[in-house]
Amino acid sequence: PARPGARPGSHGTLDWLPERGTRVHVLDRRSGAVEVHVVQPPFFFFHVCNTFEADGAVCVDLCAFDDPEIVSSLSLERLTDDSQARDLPRSRVVRLSPPRRGG
Repeated sequence: PARPGARPGSHGTLDWLPERGTRVHVLDRRSGAVEVHVVQPPFFFFHVCNTFEADGAVCVDLCAFDDPEIVSSLSLERLTDDSQARDLPRSRVVRLSPPRRGG
């Protein structure tokens, strides 16, 4: 459905700009300063599965989608229609592990 004032590829307050990739920032927990900034290939996610530090990197496991189509796929109308509910976009578990500064 159209949203007044929303650009194509817009999902409410989020804009899908895959040409810019997915920006990942690692922050220092004490100071809040950005330690690392990396750009990954584009993906969309809702949920973080796990996070931990290992071998000088911050590891983040998340459920990634190729694009934000899942947002519009979760309408009540689509979820209650068996023929449409079977074709929801599938996520995959992805591990991001940007190295920490000095790590």
